[in-house]
Amino acid sequence: MVGDTQVVAFARDLDVTYRVWSPRSGYPGNRWYQDFHSYDHEWGLHSSRVTRRTSGSKAPYDQQRALEQVRIDADDFLDAARTRMVESNEADPILVVAYDTELFGHWWHEGPQFLATVLDSAHSYGIQTTTLAAASQQATDRVDLPAGTWGSGKDSRVWEDGEAGALRDRGRAASYAVLDHLRRLPNDRQLTRQPTGDAIVTELLLALASDWAFMITKDSAAQYARGRSHDHFTRLADMLRAVHHDPAATFSDDRLPFIDARRLGS
Repeated sequence: MVGDTQVVAFARDLDVTYRVWSPRSGYPGNRWYQDFHSYDHEWGLHSSRVTRRTSGSKAPYDQQRALEQVRIDADDFLDAARTRMVESNEADPILVVAYDTELFGHWWHEGPQFLATVLDSAHSYGIQTTTLAAASQQATDRVDLPAGTWGSGKDSRVWEDGEAGALRDRGRAASYAVLDHLRRLPNDRQLTRQPTGDAIVTELLLALASDWAFMITKDSAAQYARGRSHDHFTRLADMLRAVHHDPAATFSDDRLPFIDARRLGS
């Protein structure tokens, strides 16, 4: 309980989830699916299929064969889901799988067709789809959840170890500096939204994006991540320095228009 509010948590079933999401054996890496990384640089067309997981020549994409594979993978997914629920000790088991939506249609071209096939066929496997809001009505047990993240090992190593740890410390110091600035603002500056305060918080949130540490730790476009995070922190420091020397200095930033710095400054 948080105050008078009950918080209901749903744990992902990793065995079923990883049938799609696993970088080693997930469906999107099947040889018949469209290859995301290979494309015609002049026309921007993705005309090759995965073919093999290693680099090298790629075979032409065959849409019909890819859609046949969608059917095979959807059936495998539903069969695995049904087995997990049948083997559960729960009278009315709930199975939760969750993915980043950018996977479907972006990284995995056939992803939307896979989702449609799964949803259209679920009933034939005795599976009823629902929403977490509806399923939350069945929650009865109380559990103490350990700390965890979406990173490797489901712990904090991606954001704590090595270079990522230094990035974390820089982010913590920047957060304290921004909060200190906002709390020092005169009360009359809290009555209406201030574009400068919103811009400062926007820059802070962009600097704190977890993707930078993830990309550095995984050595995936790491140099790009280093450059982007450095640029955000540098820009943020310049803004704080400017308003410190001249309280009338103004900035505006509409990249995150929902940001209202007053919520942090109160």
